[in-house]
Amino acid sequence: MAEENGQNDHGIKSFSVGLGDGSAPKKPMAPPPAYRILIAGDFGTLKKDVHEVSGMDISEILLLLAPKIEVIAENTLGSFPTRLAETFALERPRDLRPRTLFEKMAFVSDAREAFSAAQIEGNSRFDRLRTIAEAADNQHHKRSSTDRDPRQAGVSPASDKTDDGLDGLFSMVDTGRSAPSADQSQDLAKQAVGAFVSESLGKGAKQRSDKETGRPQTTDLEDALTLQASVFLKDDRFGQVFENWLALRLLLANLPRDSEVRLFLCQVSRTASADELKAALVEAERGLSSSAFDVILAANRQSIVAPDVANLKTIASLAQEHASCVLATLLPSFAGVSETELARMDAPHQILDGDAFAAFKSLRSSAASASVALFWNDGCVVPGEDGMPAFFAPAAWLALIAILRAEAEDQWPRLPTGVRYDFDRLELCEHVQGATEVASVCRTVPSPDASDGLSRVGITCVEGQANRISVFFRGAPILKEVAADAAEGRGSLDRALALARLNTLLQIGFRTAAPRSDDPDGSARDLGSYFAGVSDGLGGRVQFEVSSATDEDGDAVLDIDATVRSSHGTPYAVGFRIQI
Repeated sequence: MAEENGQNDHGIKSFSVGLGDGSAPKKPMAPPPAYRILIAGDFGTLKKDVHEVSGMDISEILLLLAPKIEVIAENTLGSFPTRLAETFALERPRDLRPRTLFEKMAFVSDAREAFSAAQIEGNSRFDRLRTIAEAADNQHHKRSSTDRDPRQAGVSPASDKTDDGLDGLFSMVDTGRSAPSADQSQDLAKQAVGAFVSESLGKGAKQRSDKETGRPQTTDLEDALTLQASVFLKDDRFGQVFENWLALRLLLANLPRDSEVRLFLCQVSRTASADELKAALVEAERGLSSSAFDVILAANRQSIVAPDVANLKTIASLAQEHASCVLATLLPSFAGVSETELARMDAPHQILDGDAFAAFKSLRSSAASASVALFWNDGCVVPGEDGMPAFFAPAAWLALIAILRAEAEDQWPRLPTGVRYDFDRLELCEHVQGATEVASVCRTVPSPDASDGLSRVGITCVEGQANRISVFFRGAPILKEVAADAAEGRGSLDRALALARLNTLLQIGFRTAAPRSDDPDGSARDLGSYFAGVSDGLGGRVQFEVSSATDEDGDAVLDIDATVRSSHGTPYAVGFRIQI
């Protein structure tokens, strides 16, 4: 504090308070409405309706939905019953690991217990393990005999642990005085080699300890159990449910932190009919009948041949009716050939000209297909190892992550093409190309010609980069067949995403500043003010003009003209007329 005599020159000498110029203070910029995503797929839950999972981690979502799947598979371990059943409960994040599920399978503990208790004989459930049990028992007796005095076992005391067994092989061959015939020599050699291989395998059989029981298990037994487990894990429905959860975990790990995103999940069984699909999406609480969504992610892989293509047609019609945009993934072998064969073709789109794909061509010519984007070539999230199958995130999930990243950066949704993305939790898997091996995060390695060919028929191919954990999109078309002379952008996914986003903004705007039929001009002013704030929150990416008018019947309407000014591409205008 300054002293009155002025001798102290430290501290604040004077200050002033600004009271402004008398104008109203500028309102703080409000964030734009959140980007709303509806994920419809098989998550193995019995809970119906639409569940919002925004802000939740994978543990909380597992707890909320409590997924449980029963799988019936061929019994590879015994003669009866011919099929075994397992129930998989995904309760914690660690249950999203195949090895964790393996240890929780009932048949694994049952087989280990029967094996260690020497109860395989007469047990029809595991009688195919008898040869493994006998081999293990013989090996046990051999160890017991060799543990005694080496002279009693006929083994030289000089033998050491590094003996490769070749001396034993030669000692098995009869070197007597009489020379055997050629046939006898072959028989003796076969017998000797067979005995050598059998003995060597017995010596090389490793012991594994089950962490829970501490009982030693032979490698052969574990291999047999792993084979049986892989039969369960390769079940079609289990694979779709498990991969949807893995893909959801991938999405949560890659959500942009600086973007407002609301996520909603809806259970739709992999085997649901078209009518069941429609009921789940429309009639459910917080479904399409009562809420607006920027994107609908069809999590279950889709077929494009009749009759299964009916589901894709249904979800396309729903997206058109509710002005949303659908991202869907095709089955790996959707074209009737393996994914590897399809990836090597120069013109894969020509396959889809056949009569078997008449329903697909019909869908492409419909108006509803303008709201659909199809993706192919999934991303690896669990590489196949230790006898377990690999698991892949459906391709549309990868596209959704890329769209969300672009939306966070540009305040406007789009799918950037030619941009390489590194996604957390993707894994490399190896592919053989000619005489070389290439690692990629995708299911297969398509050629540029194959990607371009699929793009011509409205299918976006996800591509990986050799030996890098990254993906990119060469093109981003909509499913609808668009004439070459159509207006710029009419056939692009970016335009479909923009239209869906505009619809969501309009619906939220009409709920926030509801128009009044008795005051069209006042309603136009209120909506114009609201959308001006939305435009500011979006960084000016879209500008709105709202005016009142009357239609041909003399009814009051509101005309809303939106001009999209994305940082990529030329601006374009979209007009809406809303009756009030």
